[in-house]
Formats: sequence, structure tokens, C-alpha cells
Amino acid sequence: FVFNTWQQYENGTQRTRNGLLSEKLSMDEIPVEEHLQEVCQRAIDEEMMCLVGSTFKIGPSEPPPLYEQHKRCSPSVIDQKLVDHTVEIEVSKSFPGLPTVYHLYTVDIICSGMPHFDFNSLEFREADSTGHRRLKYIHAWVWLEWIEIRRYLFEGSKLVERMTKDSFPSADALGAWLGRFVDLSMWGQLKYRSVKDLYNEVQHQETDLELWSRHDGVPLLTRVVHLLQMKVTTKNQLQDGRFLFQTWHQSPDGRARD
Repeated sequence: FVFNTWQQYENGTQRTRNGLLSEKLSMDEIPVEEHLQEVCQRAIDEEMMCLVGSTFKIGPSEPPPLYEQHKRCSPSVIDQKLVDHTVEIEVSKSFPGLPTVYHLYTVDIICSGMPHFDFNSLEFREADSTGHRRLKYIHAWVWLEWIEIRRYLFEGSKLVERMTKDSFPSADALGAWLGRFVDLSMWGQLKYRSVKDLYNEVQHQETDLELWSRHDGVPLLTRVVHLLQMKVTTKNQLQDGRFLFQTWHQSPDGRARD
């Protein structure tokens, strides 16, 4: 997936973004499922209006670029899928004392016309009275695996909920809660452990579950495990800088593994 690492303003100021492509919805676009393709294409057209190389930046010898209609090269959205919808209630940062309900949607979109390598894009403001469109942002995009993106998204995230021992009355209750965030279809099959296994871990206080929230709508559900690694040695071996290292172990059925 593409991930927006930084933005640069028209005056050359740069800020870290570390977020996904996002777009604000209007009330007449709800339910979003009926307008999904239109909204996704609008977001692409705005932030990826013109694609440029990954080294492109404003600097002393590189003034803000001018808008040129013929150079527009936005990628095209060819498929989109709504994968998550969460609701959060917070006191508004803009209107003190006014609680605000945020509906946060996560969508997977597939595009054509997008580079296979890291790139930057240009976003321009709406035309002024003279028809001139000034640069709004340069966006930097990199290709990352989803697990890497989730690590980045912890920056600026907020812990919403921590589930510990006795948070769920049963494994079924845990499964119903997990199903809001995780596809459970393969749990308990083949080599994968079951919801009951996870429930037992939580009840035995071997693990906690944490739900994190981020402004761009990506819910981050994590299993938290604390593991102590011990460097074992003796006084004599320590003088040589040597420690005990386990190379393999064997189970009662005779199987050995590294």
C-alpha cells in the first residue's frame, strides 16, 4: 500500500505526516457505500493531481511549481472495498464543549496508472479570482507492507480500550468483539490457534488486548505480550564475552525445530 510520509508547503516548510490517504465526507455522501468510488477518486485526484519523482522538493533553487492542466496525471481507481467502520465520540477541538461523533471508514482501493516505485505528488489549491492555482502541498509516498504501516500509525495514536482478565465473560464474547476488527475465518484451522486459545491467554494474564485509535480512521487492535530474554553465562565465560545460545529443541514426538 502507499503511505504518505511527509508533506511540504508552498513556503518550503516540511512536516511529518505518516498517514494514509484520507478524505472528508459530506453529509449527502452518506451512506458512503453508495458513493465509494466517487469519493475515492476525488481523494486521489486532489492529493495525487500530478506525480513527480521521489526527490522532488521545494528549495532555494527549486521554486514552487506552477499548475499546468495538461500535466495532470492522477491515477484511476478501478476497484474499492469498504473494510472497516468505527465510531468515536470526542469533545471537539474546534468547538469547545461540543461532543463530536466521528464515523471513521477504512477502504482498500486498487488503482491503475500509479508508479511501482516511491514517488511524490503535487496538490494545488482551487483557482483564485485570476484563475491562478497555487501549490498547496507536495506529498511524499512510499510503498510499504501493511504490517509496517501499522507500526507507523502508532505515532499519534490514542489508546481507546485495554481488554484484560475478566473483560469478556466467555470466548464467544471475545470472538464477537474481535470480529469487529479482525477476519476470524482462519482462526482455529490448520496451524492457527483459536479464539478460545486467545481467551485463555487473556484469562491467565499471559496477554492483554489493546485497541488504538487514529484520526485517519485506522483502528489498531494489538495483542500485547511481555517477554523476558535472558543472556545466560558464567563468570569464566563472561570474560570471553560468551553467552549460552539455544540452537534447537525436540518435542516428545521426536520432532526437532530450530
